[in-house]
Amino acid sequence: MTSFEHPVGGPQELAEALMAKRKALGNHKLAAWIIADMDDDTLAALLRIAFELSFQKDEGRFSRVTMVVPSKQETHLLGSAAVWFDPAIPVTVRNLRRLSSAVPPRPHALLVQSSEEGLLAIGIGRFETAGAMLPEDQTGLYLRAGGLVLEVSGPGDISVNEAGDVFALRAGRIERQLDGSKSLGELSDLHALREETIVDALGSGITDRLKGKMVDTVREGLMYLLKSTVLMAHGGAFAVLPTDAGDLESVPDGWGPLLKVTYPTSRPDVLASIAQYVHARWGTSSTARHIALQTLTDTADAVARLSGTDGFVILNRRLCVLGFGAKVVWDERIPATCVEVDEMLRPTGGEFSLGRAGTRHTAGYMLCQSIPGAHVFVVSQDGELRLFFTDPDEAEVRVTAPLAANTYLFQGI
Repeated sequence: MTSFEHPVGGPQELAEALMAKRKALGNHKLAAWIIADMDDDTLAALLRIAFELSFQKDEGRFSRVTMVVPSKQETHLLGSAAVWFDPAIPVTVRNLRRLSSAVPPRPHALLVQSSEEGLLAIGIGRFETAGAMLPEDQTGLYLRAGGLVLEVSGPGDISVNEAGDVFALRAGRIERQLDGSKSLGELSDLHALREETIVDALGSGITDRLKGKMVDTVREGLMYLLKSTVLMAHGGAFAVLPTDAGDLESVPDGWGPLLKVTYPTSRPDVLASIAQYVHARWGTSSTARHIALQTLTDTADAVARLSGTDGFVILNRRLCVLGFGAKVVWDERIPATCVEVDEMLRPTGGEFSLGRAGTRHTAGYMLCQSIPGAHVFVVSQDGELRLFFTDPDEAEVRVTAPLAANTYLFQGI
């Protein structure tokens, strides 16, 4: 895990980690676009409120809500709120406890603004559209999530995304989560990202630009699926197998004894819905882009839901679901640890303890060891996301440090 000054602490230490990041940016020319429009004291106050809110219950359930504070250059986005509070509502623990159940899940959030009167909830609206006002060739380079995104996920569990970094406070520990999209980008052997797979999915008459957009959207689609799983708060596991087989009967013979699948399927087909969206947004398809996006997110949400059963969701390298509720079988002795890597797949110097890990993590490790080329995403019940894969040079299984499942699929639609 990437180290920083405050690995243990509470909301104040979380605020200090963010302040250090802000200080490092200094007078960076993009600071006004990517840093939330509030000073450090206000940031610390907001995190204290969010932390206290995480322990509050409404209708017997702990409060869960996403809040967004736009950057200075993007405060005009507040005007696009779907629900406008008139007058604005002061941001207090009591008010947020009552409001949290009224805020829809991602990509919607409670829109917050820092003012002379203090922190005010302006309304409810979409937030993953930051950067949409830029020329399309720039969209997503810097402003993929301008401002600050604060998520309250459970008792003592809050995370903050600002300037591309995600810091999470969970069980009294603060960790910097790595960018999951970067990890996917580094996995050049992730078969769903290979050019031949993309060309086949897009069909004939495609351009190099569409190929590039397809690669990006595969990563965004996977991150959206994983983020949906994190938000369900029950944990889950997904295995992408290195095969084009369209059903479990057609996978290589040696794999059958390793996987006991409770519910075989032949759909959903995630890659097909991604291709439809790419054609609608950047190609010549007559399908409206918002309809294609809805199809893609519905498909990803359906796959995420399958992870609610006990066992793995199994996909082929074309991202078609072959089954779920899968158990991994192995006879080999489980090693005590696994080498941990960062988002660029470089060793962090740390080890991941398989002896202390749960069944999902152990099974994910053993699946990758048994089927080289497989990739396993494991979401623990507390929302931590890790990726297991086989290092092609060392021929050993590696696992990433905790990844942030950031998704910007909704941007610029």
